[in-house]
Amino acid sequence: MEMGIVQEKWGITPRDPRVPLWELASYKDWEMRRMAVYAAQVEQLDRGIGKVVANVEQLGIAENTLILFMADNGGNYEELGDPGLEAPRPIHVPYKTLDGHSSDWP
Repeated sequence: MEMGIVQEKWGITPRDPRVPLWELASYKDWEMRRMAVYAAQVEQLDRGIGKVVANVEQLGIAENTLILFMADNGGNYEELGDPGLEAPRPIHVPYKTLDGHSSDWP
């Protein structure tokens, strides 16, 4: 809001009721590492977009070029099920990497 991009009168989107509060989330260390990896990926993508923009400007076609960069708000707690539950998880999370290392799933 300080940058003037979002106006305070718009409010904040309500939290998805299927998603527990962070204080109630299990496996916080794993979730924090997951979100950090996502943030690093977005940063690298942003740097790549910067290189594209620089080349477009160098070619002199920036005025007739539209470049979109879109991202969501990061790793979502709700998309992985609890491995301790009997219900199937919505996506496959390998317990080991292809080279045999643990994937650190709690």
